[in-house]
Amino acid sequence: MQIKGEMDMRAKLKDNTIQITFQYDPDLVQKMRSLDNRKWNPDFKRWECVAIKQNIEKLVKWGFDLDDEITNLTIPRKEKIYKEIETPGFKKTLMPFQKQGVGFLVEKNGRGLIGDEMGLGKTVQAVAYLQAFPKIRPALVICPKSAIGTWEREINECMADNKTIHVLSGKTIKEIPQTNIYIINYDILSSWIDALLDMPFELIIFDEVHRIKSRKTQRTMASQLIGKKTEKIIGLTGTPIQSRPVEIYNAISLINPTLFPNFFEFAKRYCNAKQSKWGWDFTGSSNTQELHEILTSACMIRRLKKDVLPDLPEKTRTIIPIKIDNMEEYKFAERSFSEWLLETKEKICASAEALTQIEYLKQIAAKGKLQEIFDWIEDVIEQSEKLVIMAHHKEIIKELCLYLEKNSIKYVKLIGGSSDKERKEAEEKFQTDKSIKIFVGSSAAEEAITLTAASMMAIIELPWTPGSLDQREDRIHRIGQTKGCNYYYFIGEKTIEEAILKLLDAKRKTITAVLDGTDVDEKSILSELLNELKEERRRK
Repeated sequence: MQIKGEMDMRAKLKDNTIQITFQYDPDLVQKMRSLDNRKWNPDFKRWECVAIKQNIEKLVKWGFDLDDEITNLTIPRKEKIYKEIETPGFKKTLMPFQKQGVGFLVEKNGRGLIGDEMGLGKTVQAVAYLQAFPKIRPALVICPKSAIGTWEREINECMADNKTIHVLSGKTIKEIPQTNIYIINYDILSSWIDALLDMPFELIIFDEVHRIKSRKTQRTMASQLIGKKTEKIIGLTGTPIQSRPVEIYNAISLINPTLFPNFFEFAKRYCNAKQSKWGWDFTGSSNTQELHEILTSACMIRRLKKDVLPDLPEKTRTIIPIKIDNMEEYKFAERSFSEWLLETKEKICASAEALTQIEYLKQIAAKGKLQEIFDWIEDVIEQSEKLVIMAHHKEIIKELCLYLEKNSIKYVKLIGGSSDKERKEAEEKFQTDKSIKIFVGSSAAEEAITLTAASMMAIIELPWTPGSLDQREDRIHRIGQTKGCNYYYFIGEKTIEEAILKLLDAKRKTITAVLDGTDVDEKSILSELLNELKEERRRK
């Protein structure tokens, strides 16, 4: 309340924007310019800024009258407890934190991002929301092709009524029957977009929403088109950011388009965007704690296993250095790469040739580790343990499978190109058949699959992002796991793998910065790796 005779200085909250009004005062105008992400709104004659802690603290210091909603923002978001929503007729028992996830979606009026750590049941929370609001139909689920079976199973097993499902498939548009829940995969979304735009969807669920991180892909543009005409949008991902803050922009612009309406302003503020002779570089990060505060207050909920499932066994990571047995071959390839690296004049961080050459080095290093890995696998089998092996290159996976077959070790595999039926069969066999000891997977096994029959994982080839690495790890570290999970990273000594592992670890810290609220700087792994290698070669 303002005392009579004093200046009327007010601030209220709307859509995570603080609206500031006061009688003109040059000193206050100057102070407004010190607020983060502030702007003057000439239509309403007011200043506006993002609702973050440092801005609120300044307004309090300057004597502004704040509404209760702004005051409540000073309470740490981690202490926020959402109402546990009951879902009558839902056939699966939700854990308290899952009920709160549904409550979060209700509070956000069906526009929110569930960024829970992998293995915490994001799909079941979204299905519970569908059950709680049967009038929100038709609904559309957009997901990876590999996850279609999971969605069908969860809907059929959990929902009581009003759950007729139709899966849209193929790139040739067919007549779409009337039903209330549709499922389509990202790969064909752009082909179906015109037909989908004619349909009155009340809700769209973007599963693994990080799949639209690239701004100019057809799937991203199609997602944006259909998102603009839909009232309720839910995003699900255990890895909202796979390697850098720019990757979350598209998801946020779908769910809350008013939060960061200008991409370049977002990039300059949170991606340390810089313009060079090659164009804009959005691969960095800046003000990560501020971004974390904005996301968690406006549109995202994220829970960690250690916080909501304290009884879930912990992870243990072990680095196993290996002296590769083909070092001469590796050194020859490395010298060729070094010569190219020093001679090239192009922007190496965007070079497809650079990536190809590095992948070749990785493949040689992986090949040189295989014999020692084979010996290690034998020890695991003797202990009657099940094991998940994650690799990348087809040649390496082929050698693994030949070794297993030669030694009469029963296994299943899941690689790129596997059908939905093959995926489901591989998962079920590994989970239920005690004679199946080994699961061999590539990047195709990073999502929508549960492998809790194993508590051991061997990672013999590294991916390029910590998000992919976490996706792999959490195939076994999920609800249903009763044992401590052990991860074994086989790293070739004196190879490029050592540098990549170091950078992946650093990159993990950046992701934690945005999602969990600490401040760390970050660059693109490939770009940073190439720059380090180039500098190292110059010194030699």
